[in-house]
Amino acid sequence: MSKNTAKTNLMRLAVLSIAVVGSMNCFMIPALAVIADAFPEASPTAIQMIMTFAMIGQFPMSVTSGFAGAKISQKKLLLFGVICIIAGGAMPMLLHGSIIYLYIGSLFMGIGQGIALTLMGSLINTLFTGKMRSQLLGWQNTVTMITLILISMLGGALASIQWTY
Repeated sequence: MSKNTAKTNLMRLAVLSIAVVGSMNCFMIPALAVIADAFPEASPTAIQMIMTFAMIGQFPMSVTSGFAGAKISQKKLLLFGVICIIAGGAMPMLLHGSIIYLYIGSLFMGIGQGIALTLMGSLINTLFTGKMRSQLLGWQNTVTMITLILISMLGGALASIQWTY
């Protein structure tokens, strides 16, 4: 395999891995019922707000990250997005005494998703052309859907053990 082919394959893998990381917020969906049991004082609406906070973070970042990508390197923005997803995902494992921490963690995950998923399309369009670009856009959707299925199954299994997982 030539250096160019290896580099192209590595770039494809890197771009598609963003689709996996960008789907991590859905990890919480199967755990909502168990989270509701852990916070009996919280209303069903308060529990559903956990997912809403992710959307609150995701929407403005989806809109602004495209513009920010013109001023800040896409690599730095993606790194920030991934850090937000990891921090937001780890927060409930570390801080779970109040539902407020879940809201904050969800907000961080949404911010990360808004950045990562927006820049993923931009990266595909910037780094690839022609048939490869079309293939990667299709693969991106496939990887995202498969990730959502697997994350839902894994999230449900882990939530049945302990919701903080």
